[in-house]
Amino acid sequence: MFGQNTSGELSRTMDSLKINLKNAKHDTLRCAILTLMIEAEGDDYVWPKYNQELERIAKENIAKSDVLKNVFMKHYAYALNNIGYLANSQGDIPKALEYFRKSLFIQEKINDKKGMAESFNNIGAIYKAQGSIKKAQEHYQQCLRINSEIGNKEGVGTACNNIAGIYEFRGDKVKALEYYERALKITEELGDKRGIALSLNNIGYIYNEMGDISKSLSHFKRSLEISDEIGDKRGTITSLCNVAVVLTESGNANQAVIYAKRAMRASQDIGFPESIKNSAQALKKVFQNQNKFKEATEMYELEIKMRDSMDNDVTRKAAIKNQIQYTYEKKEAVERAKHKSELIMQQAVADEKERKQDIIIRSVVVGLVLLIGFAAYVFKTLSVTRKQKLLIERKSKEVEEKQREILDSIHYARRIQRALLPNEKYIDKNIKRLVNKL
Repeated sequence: MFGQNTSGELSRTMDSLKINLKNAKHDTLRCAILTLMIEAEGDDYVWPKYNQELERIAKENIAKSDVLKNVFMKHYAYALNNIGYLANSQGDIPKALEYFRKSLFIQEKINDKKGMAESFNNIGAIYKAQGSIKKAQEHYQQCLRINSEIGNKEGVGTACNNIAGIYEFRGDKVKALEYYERALKITEELGDKRGIALSLNNIGYIYNEMGDISKSLSHFKRSLEISDEIGDKRGTITSLCNVAVVLTESGNANQAVIYAKRAMRASQDIGFPESIKNSAQALKKVFQNQNKFKEATEMYELEIKMRDSMDNDVTRKAAIKNQIQYTYEKKEAVERAKHKSELIMQQAVADEKERKQDIIIRSVVVGLVLLIGFAAYVFKTLSVTRKQKLLIERKSKEVEEKQREILDSIHYARRIQRALLPNEKYIDKNIKRLVNKL
């Protein structure tokens, strides 16, 4: 019933995403929806089709879009990373490494640090699988550095676990313990109980290798308690086997058999080959310690059978899909997809808003440039006009000045003329005087 509900929820989620994809009016939103569909779909024969569409849309928009170029480059890098992941799962290591590097190149170009960290981690895992331990550690360290810079605690925890694994492989138990404890501290800060249980198991392994049985058992048992608490059956089985093995090696086979048998029952309940194999291996050691060779042989045969079953990819996938853990993880994936859907939708809206704002800003800038140009033209025209007006005024003043000088000269001459000519009374008086003399 639980699995059916999870399957139904996943189906409804995918149907909703397909409708949204069909109705999406902008390629940023289409890319965001395709990303969700890829993450929600667990079938390796289905999600690559969505990834091909994502790659195509992103690549086309990189060539023609200036405003949202970086957004589409980020989607393109994600699509390339997915191709690398698929190649890795199919055993094509050179192709996987090629596409992980292509993805990293784009992420570095747009300074997508979170993507860069993931790519460094992926490439590090490839190198580790190839036995190139030094290169693997270098890439894991880069992953740790970037995640620390951006404050991605989950990424820091993952990087610490990977680096610890490198030191463990090299036999440097002190350094391995240091990084495993750093990872534990981060998972505790995040409240990630599944991660806490994993870190406790890792630390338990190191203490066991260092010969500190007490601390080893303490960490394995704490991991067991947490796995039981959160219903993580695979984690529970792992911790039960670890406790059984340590107890057996320390001479407490009678206690060990209790944990080993419990691990086997839980393994058979979920039908997961790897868990059955590990439980059979733990029981084999217990029975050998108790000199129960017949039972030990039976467990050894079961161990080999499960190991062969795991080598068969079809059987392995069928077993995974039939176990409760698988459905539990799928339900978590659906919940994460729903949550991420909201975030991506918001991001898509923000991207669209940014695009519109950029257009408005560009329009305003162009308008201001034109306005400034027009103002400069008007200013220049007014300056020329002002100069012409000043010239005219100066010329006018010069003309007026010359006219004034001419008028002043005329008035001056007239005054002199008037001064030289006798007035009428003077003439009349002299005429009368002359008449009287006659």
